Amino acid sequence: RLGGVYETENGKTHTGTNYDAYFDTKDFVSSIEEYKRAGANWNRLGFEGMGDTVNVSYSVDGGATFSSPTAFTLPPSSFARFNLDFENTSTQIRFRFQNNAAETFAIKWIGATFLPLSQLGI
Repeated sequence: RLGGVYETENGKTHTGTNYDAYFDTKDFVSSIEEYKRAGANWNRLGFEGMGDTVNVSYSVDGGATFSSPTAFTLPPSSFARFNLDFENTSTQIRFRFQNNAAETFAIKWIGATFLPLSQLGI
C-alpha cells in the first residue's frame, strides 16, 4: 500500500529493533531572490539541541550525497547552542541531523552563515 501513517510502540520496528532518526533541512540559498542562484562560501551552522547525541552533515547537491558527519553530545534536559564550522562553496546547502537507534534529539533553532562570492572577489 502506498502512503499512510504507521504507528509503532516505543519507536521500535515490528521486530523490536529501534529506528535510526534523521531530519533534513530545506535547501538554504544565498539570495533572497531564489531564482538568482548566486554562489556563496558557506562557513557555519548554528543550532540549539538537546537529547543524547546528534551527527550533523551537509549536502550541496540536493541531498544526493552528504559530507562526513560531525558528532555532538547534547545536554539531556535543556537546549544548548552548538556551532559546526566548515567551508564549502556552492549555490545551496542543506543539513542533516541524525542519531543512532535508541537515542533521541530535539532541535530548536537552525541558522547557516555564508559570505557571497562577490564579497570575496570571486
